[in-house]
Amino acid sequence: MDRREHSWRGVGVYFGWALAALFFSACASSSHSVFQHPATALVLTQWVVVNRGSPILAVFHNEDDDEWMFFADVNPEVDVQVSVALDELIKRDESLGSLSDLPPGWKATRERKSSPWVRQKLSANK
Repeated sequence: MDRREHSWRGVGVYFGWALAALFFSACASSSHSVFQHPATALVLTQWVVVNRGSPILAVFHNEDDDEWMFFADVNPEVDVQVSVALDELIKRDESLGSLSDLPPGWKATRERKSSPWVRQKLSANK
């Protein structure tokens, strides 16, 4: 192998790594922009969502602290609540991405996973 061939091989490897870095940074930034939080941000959900695969049927966007909660039912006090990375929930249910513009102080509910989301402002009593 002559010197020119060796130098082009190095450029090809560098170019490949640069393309991979651009691809992964684009994926990470698109995950970040969905909810205006990092994809790895922890959100509150229920044990049955994480461990039993129960569908998310209620999403709350807290006005007080701008936090998100994703529950398998509208009355989440019944089950143990756990923290999970936001991107893990979105991987399980891509329809959650459609709720990224849900304003603080609002909730979205649905009857089953295949049902459309219904949005409404949270009452003062929640």
